[in-house]
Amino acid sequence: MSSRSSSRSERPLYPREINAGYKHYEGSITIEIVEVAEVPQFPSGKAYMIAYRIIDGDYVSPVAHLFVSSDTDLKKEFKRVVDFYNQVKSSILGRR
Repeated sequence: MSSRSSSRSERPLYPREINAGYKHYEGSITIEIVEVAEVPQFPSGKAYMIAYRIIDGDYVSPVAHLFVSSDTDLKKEFKRVVDFYNQVKSSILGRR
């Protein structure tokens, strides 16, 4: 399994296709996967908890978590995470 991804690829990325150490790149931001765990979800049966950190130059975030269903396209979720991070980045890093 590749540990590199780019949001440019047309193919969806599903939780079962990644594991710890996987890296997804959105521009200059890297999302590094720390853990992928299957968790029970009713009534559909499968969901995943994905622990990740954001790497932006010298900044490495604390570990955060996404809870997603098995059919979620992670590329879209990672883009959403990076978009939000970019909105609050100056507050987190203390820069303008």
